Amino acid sequence: DLHEIFPEQDQHFRSSAARRYWRALEAAGLALADGIMACNEAVADYVKGIGVAKAPIVTVSNAVPFVPAGQRGPSLRDYYPIPEGARILLFVGSLLPTKNLEIVIDGFARAGLDGWVLAILGDGPLREALLARVMAQGLGEQVFLGRHAPQKDLISLAASADLGLLPYLAYGMNYLISTPNKLFEYIQARLPIASTRLPLIEQVLTTFGTGLFMDFSTVESTAAGLRDVVGRLGEITPEALEEAARTFCWERDERVLLELVEMLTKVGDPEPDAPPA
Repeated sequence: DLHEIFPEQDQHFRSSAARRYWRALEAAGLALADGIMACNEAVADYVKGIGVAKAPIVTVSNAVPFVPAGQRGPSLRDYYPIPEGARILLFVGSLLPTKNLEIVIDGFARAGLDGWVLAILGDGPLREALLARVMAQGLGEQVFLGRHAPQKDLISLAASADLGLLPYLAYGMNYLISTPNKLFEYIQARLPIASTRLPLIEQVLTTFGTGLFMDFSTVESTAAGLRDVVGRLGEITPEALEEAARTFCWERDERVLLELVEMLTKVGDPEPDAPPA
């Protein structure tokens, strides 16, 4: 089950010796596999490119189970003191240096979006530093962070926002080809998405026109991008969001997984009339 290209974790494996070690270990493991699931086509292509795997390879995305539109549950206002009537930009995920959240906060501050707030759901080592950044800029009533949401409530919480953010930059191969969990969680929440133009994310969002693209690389470009996308939200229709939610859901991926399992469990089965071993 491959959710990333393990040796290409730039935040962990910085030396060529480390990468060689993990690539050799990965190749040995892939050669022994009976079946391989990859989270997207790029990861599957990487496995095929190594040339050691003899097992069938299928793509099973990070999609979440289908949730009917309008299903009730907790909202972001249950987690944060967000004023009634305010519109909400949302980021869901771990508070890590590679998530680009410093630029998101500073860019939001510079964008000057009247009537909008920024909500960040998740925890991690940057929590205190990000809170300090918010307070230092006097954003305590506009930027909310520090709460972690259980998975069972995540779709309901995301559905109470107005725009989901995917501010990833191409730090390395894994980020360049990423199709993160939050992409599919936002889709299931029928939430329009503002994203960096990374190739596989772009492919998903342009399938039904449920995302807008912007440059999250600097504070200035983030501020300009946010002003642009909030002004263009009318381009994304409820019908497009619903169609995407019905397409990118676990129930469709489940069929692919079960077909792989069925195929593998038939391999080596004795003939019906064969005597027991």
